[in-house]
Amino acid sequence: MRPLTEVKVNRSKSAQVWQTSGRAIVSVSEAKRQDAESEPEPEDLRGSGRKALDVTVVSELPFSVPLPRTVSSFPSVCREQPRRRQPERFHQDFSERRREGEQINAAASPHFIMDLWTSRRRGTITRLVLMLVSWCVDINAETCQRPLVSSLSPSSFRSSSQLSSSHGPGFAKLNRREGAGGWSPLNSDKYQWLEVDLGGRTQITSVATQGRYGSSDWQTAYQLMFSDTGHNWRQYRWEGRIGTFPGNSNADSVVQHHLQHPVIARFVRIAPLRWNPNGRIGLRLEAYGCPYNSDVVSFDGDSSLIFKLSLRPRQTSTNTIRLTFKTARNSGFLLHAEGQNELGLTLELQDGRLLLLLRKGKSSRQRLVSLGSLLDDQHWHRVAVEQHSSHFNLTVDKNTKWVVIPPWFTHWDYDQMSVGADQNLDSQNANRNFHGCVENLLYDGQNLIDLAKQRDQSVTAMGNVTFSCSEPVFVAVTFTGPRSFLRLPKDTGLHSAGVSLGLQFRTWDTEGLLLTFDLQKRDGTVWLHLRDAKVHLHIHKAGRPPVELKAGSCLNDGQWHSVDLRSRQHLSVTVDGTEVASASPTYPITPGGQLFYGGCPAEGNGHSCRNPSSAFQGCMRLLTVEDELVDLIKVQQRLMGDYSDLQIDMCGIMDRCSPSYCEHGGSCTQSWSSFDCNCSSTGYGGATCHSSIYERSCEAYKHRGNTSGYYYIDVDGSGPIKPQLLFCNMTEDQTWTVVQHNNTELTKIQPSTGSSQHLTHFEYAADEEQLMATINQSEHCEQELAYHCRKSRLLNAPEGGPLSWWVGGPGAGQRQTYWGGALPGSQQCACSLQENCVDPKRHCNCDADRTVVFPYQLVHAGTSVDSVLLLPIRRLCSSRSSDSGLLTHKESLPVRSLVLGDVWRPGSESSYQVGPLRCYGDKSVWNAAFFAKETSYLHFPTFHGELSADISLLFKTTSSSGVLLENLGIRDFIRLELSCESNLRNKMANPAFPAIRVQIEQRGSSELETSEKNSFPDVELRRNHLDSVQQVSFPALSLCVTASTEVVFSFDVGNGPLEVSVKAGVPLNDDRWHRIQAERNVREASLRLDELPAATQEAPADGHIHLQLNSQLFVGGTASRQKGFQGCIRSLQLNGVTLDLEERAKVTPGVQAGCPGHCGTYGGLCQNQGRCVEGTRSFSCNCSSSAFTGAFCDQGMQTSSNQIWFVKKSYYKILAENIRTGFAARLCEPFPADVSVAFEPETSVSYGSEDLTSNLNLRGENISLSFRSGQSPALFLYISSRRRQHLALLLNKQEQLEMRYRLESSKEEEILRSKVRSLADGQLHSVSVSRLADSVTMQSAIFFQVDQHSKEDFNLTSGVEFSDIRSLTLGRVHNRSHLFLFEEPQIKPDNSLSSVSLLVSTDSQDLDPALARLGSLGFAGCLSAVLFNSVSPLKAALLRPRASSVVVRGPLIRSSCGPAAANPHAAENTPHQPDQSGSAGGGQPSVKSLRSDSALIGGLMVVIFGIVAALAILIRFLYRRKGTCQNQELTKTEDNTRLQFTSQTISQFGPTESQKEYFI
Repeated sequence: MRPLTEVKVNRSKSAQVWQTSGRAIVSVSEAKRQDAESEPEPEDLRGSGRKALDVTVVSELPFSVPLPRTVSSFPSVCREQPRRRQPERFHQDFSERRREGEQINAAASPHFIMDLWTSRRRGTITRLVLMLVSWCVDINAETCQRPLVSSLSPSSFRSSSQLSSSHGPGFAKLNRREGAGGWSPLNSDKYQWLEVDLGGRTQITSVATQGRYGSSDWQTAYQLMFSDTGHNWRQYRWEGRIGTFPGNSNADSVVQHHLQHPVIARFVRIAPLRWNPNGRIGLRLEAYGCPYNSDVVSFDGDSSLIFKLSLRPRQTSTNTIRLTFKTARNSGFLLHAEGQNELGLTLELQDGRLLLLLRKGKSSRQRLVSLGSLLDDQHWHRVAVEQHSSHFNLTVDKNTKWVVIPPWFTHWDYDQMSVGADQNLDSQNANRNFHGCVENLLYDGQNLIDLAKQRDQSVTAMGNVTFSCSEPVFVAVTFTGPRSFLRLPKDTGLHSAGVSLGLQFRTWDTEGLLLTFDLQKRDGTVWLHLRDAKVHLHIHKAGRPPVELKAGSCLNDGQWHSVDLRSRQHLSVTVDGTEVASASPTYPITPGGQLFYGGCPAEGNGHSCRNPSSAFQGCMRLLTVEDELVDLIKVQQRLMGDYSDLQIDMCGIMDRCSPSYCEHGGSCTQSWSSFDCNCSSTGYGGATCHSSIYERSCEAYKHRGNTSGYYYIDVDGSGPIKPQLLFCNMTEDQTWTVVQHNNTELTKIQPSTGSSQHLTHFEYAADEEQLMATINQSEHCEQELAYHCRKSRLLNAPEGGPLSWWVGGPGAGQRQTYWGGALPGSQQCACSLQENCVDPKRHCNCDADRTVVFPYQLVHAGTSVDSVLLLPIRRLCSSRSSDSGLLTHKESLPVRSLVLGDVWRPGSESSYQVGPLRCYGDKSVWNAAFFAKETSYLHFPTFHGELSADISLLFKTTSSSGVLLENLGIRDFIRLELSCESNLRNKMANPAFPAIRVQIEQRGSSELETSEKNSFPDVELRRNHLDSVQQVSFPALSLCVTASTEVVFSFDVGNGPLEVSVKAGVPLNDDRWHRIQAERNVREASLRLDELPAATQEAPADGHIHLQLNSQLFVGGTASRQKGFQGCIRSLQLNGVTLDLEERAKVTPGVQAGCPGHCGTYGGLCQNQGRCVEGTRSFSCNCSSSAFTGAFCDQGMQTSSNQIWFVKKSYYKILAENIRTGFAARLCEPFPADVSVAFEPETSVSYGSEDLTSNLNLRGENISLSFRSGQSPALFLYISSRRRQHLALLLNKQEQLEMRYRLESSKEEEILRSKVRSLADGQLHSVSVSRLADSVTMQSAIFFQVDQHSKEDFNLTSGVEFSDIRSLTLGRVHNRSHLFLFEEPQIKPDNSLSSVSLLVSTDSQDLDPALARLGSLGFAGCLSAVLFNSVSPLKAALLRPRASSVVVRGPLIRSSCGPAAANPHAAENTPHQPDQSGSAGGGQPSVKSLRSDSALIGGLMVVIFGIVAALAILIRFLYRRKGTCQNQELTKTEDNTRLQFTSQTISQFGPTESQKEYFI
């Protein structure tokens, strides 16, 4: 039989669990040496000196059980300690945790008998062992909770004073009644103390206090201090910060505090801070613990120990060096271990910090890590160095750092170790040796100091090595606050001929008074103080110029610095013995009165001390006057001088930046009483750099009104993943997150003679964690994968495959053998799924591996002659093929590498393209729940935000109050709630509240003086009734305004309840989404509501900092089912982790998943007549009725390269090919790429969609546009009808705007002219025209406005209806001809085409002659934001140029005219960086794509003016001209908002998907 598990109890004991016959037996024994025999079996336990626990488990043990008696009976080294917890993350843990300082129960009985569940025995037994260890059951009855004070003699007690001999310190024993029943000092003030000498270094685990027996004397709060020598006291602090222990509430009860960490000390001192106000200080005490034995060695700077280490077989995979040290020097070599190959490890003190260095030879040193601070305080510090396979763990006291081992450092088994000095240093560096004591030095468990004490041959002692700790005694004094000072009398050894003063200080402050005194006869003053972390000396003497000296720098680093002031023959100030500043005043510098250190007494106390700077906060020691050391113990005993707010014989400095509470790389700076975090360049904010200043997704940026661009995305908020700069492409339909990689271009493969495969890797613009988090939290992700081939197979070869594959997914990724557009694992391409592969027997086009010719395909474009259109035709000219599609399986994304196999054959040509990763849909943003009742709530595991807790959510409600979130602990809690405003007068004075409903409820039993008692109806109070309301007294009522305007964030971490509130000033129960961001950290609590300024609440400087919760987290309510929230909560995030409200709501009664109704909040983001459309989990802006586009209909229409292709005669070439029995033509040159929204004189855009022509009789219209031009006259807009009606907007010769109407064909047109002149000035102008017909007068009123000028009114008398509209034209107006191809050619076996039929139709617009002449001139300039009623013709031309409703002639040229209006809803300063890739408009960044040897692009343009006979001549002409086409390159711009005109697009959709037309 073997033990199931073994747990280390303490340094000398271990516990083992055995299983036998359905029982579990737990044994605890002394730890044995490594060469000892194995543990005996359970049946051999008798006579071994150990006691066994016979355990039978009846059920699975709960996480917490009631325990029968206090833990004071058990050793505190094993007592349950607070766990090391990760404060930043939210995780599931229901274990109950206890606050230190409270009484803890533990099991006392050594036997527990329970039945064993065999199916769960191992897990149950493990839990049992953990509980036994946490309960610290010491089987040998040797506990570490023995009383330490009760057996001491009276001589072991000392005190600051005593009221009488019967109140002496010797009577201060717990539960004793001798003398006066305890100790009481002569005076009850905060400078009294009681001290106990335990006789030797002892391990102290708890302290108990009582008041003085039979009296009203007890202390209510005290400080606890420890010392090894009776000097240099160290204050015990809870959580490293809190120095105050709660005391007693009466004279008899005992209050016991268990120390968070045991203390090793000889002397214990209690200093009462507060006491019973109706009595005085009275104290009885007891300390609990056990003897402490250790091996100690002392080094004096010239001594050391050298150990020759024998190589021993390793017992574990982890090797350790452990030791404890104390020193008064801030620098020195502590330990150096060296092995083979001159590899070594060094522990070195430097500026009070411990450095871990790796050495190679005598000169090469690499600093790995530093840890700790203020380690020269002459107190013991524990150090451990653990070496694992790949890293070191360095621990100093309670702090641990992890560091990677360099590759060259592979050796750990050292053959020599030196302690106290580095033997490789010469004598000149002897001052770098260690001065101090080392205790319990262990190397892999071997006690090296014990070997030295036994004079082992492997140990060599160098110099004077003593095996006891001898240390110098320095009496320090701590200046704790702004009222601290120390006064020394004037007769303290001062001479009349000059002065010699010295001191040492350490502080974190940059300013503070060190010393001041008056000159003789009080005719001058000397100030020695810190300013800008330098020592300044100022001397002011009446009638003499002031003297000012300064020396030193950076003296606020927490290190000890010495200052000497001397004035004999000349005046000098020396800092740290090296920096000297001197002067030669003409008068002696001799103190004429008292010396004041650190500060001055309060005014009115009769002293002439003045302090022009701030008071000093820090420590001083070694105060000298005329080179004589000042006895500060006499000062403490009030035998010399005076002081206030000092701690004498101790230095209470704390390093508040070690460990640093600044998160995410924030740098920590500190003063004496606080610390600050510099969060610049981290991407985080707040007092501790905890909360991210960026949004979590592109979706979140969209909701704040931001448009497309680069943004920093922090996917986990306050979590560990750093923010990344990504592109957000916000379209009308979706919000895309675009993650680029290092090769998104179409790349031609150059075959290599030495390789049969082509391998490429992709590096993304986001880190791995960011990349995977983006994919996981998105609803949909995709990545384009394309392969263009000629004699290059893709996946499946005839002899088997696959030939190519790609790797994708998390981490290193998995091999994938399917292509874009196919299903995972299918080993197919998209064409196989669509059943249109070139070779039906193959699953990819490229796998066909043969020449393919694609036929032309022509589509009928209309039925009437007026709508006859010629559609563009495309035919591949070569044998090239392609396979492309989208990868949408998120588990396989992103694509990390690509392997292409068939690229080496002669004649092979191939290229590939892997697009950027694109994702949309943030799951966390829209994750919502609706709470229908006040008693409904959702519950989640306990929220663990011990040091930092941030809460972010959005809510909307119609209720006046309710708890949004609550989590409770034993005493701690955290709560976020919506509250109604209690200040009625302020609300009534707010214009936002014309009437306020007030709920009145009775509080107490007093009756109201009303006509109807106990009747409390709702009362409506109006502002004009406020005075009368104020005259009414409601002693038994509480008023609550039902219009909620306040959010309250409250919590308690042990310092008492604190709350932060934000008052909105407007109702919050308006059924609109409101955002709350709350944070609590060790420095402060903050609360932000919407865009209001954040409210903050400072945390106590030295208070509790750990938030300890143990209940479930309640969302939308409380455990008591009272004050619940009614409404919607969404996007709830705790410490960066999103809570899935919807999944929990699906199984919770009274709560519904999801929450619709977003347009009420975000509808205002839709601009320029855009319409907000509700979605199930989002909203969108429908821009169909707007002249603008984009996510918020706020982007003006512009085009860029390769967006739209327009035909002009000079841009094309017609060639004939293979015309034997019919007609075929190819365009072998691309259309011009440089197009935009600027017009040339020959440019025109005609629009004739149903949404324009469906309204037969218009009785009014609204026209708006912006223009910029230097041409006059110029025609902007012309609208015609089939009833010979028209309207036109133009610029006349006088540079005035004209509006021409002809609403009755029998009458002349009416011309309306604006009074605004000089509009052809090249500047951008906006125009709006509105017409409204009056059915009674049969006239129309027209309103005309240009820019910001006043509106102009006109009357139109020619008619009221604009009927049967045919088309709208922008720019040049002219006749149109159409070439219609109505029969599809058929490909013959010899690759020739069958004959086709053509029809030409001419359409003539009946224009007024004058208007026709003006229309023929066209328009040169820019047009933007053109809107006719709900029709945007320019937008349709740019977004849908191939639609049958749009006719474009001439080029459109890129221009900056018509910029989009500013978004008023994007007012906040968001971290948005401009598009650095030069993307236009709101599109995503352009990616230059290289199209090498791509499919030829062709087109057809024929100009025919005449009849059918002319067509026959043209066909004959084309038949005789044959030619070949040259390959062209086409650049492709990837942009969701732009039209992609590529061979892939045309081949995929074909002419059946989108109609195309060319005009001649």
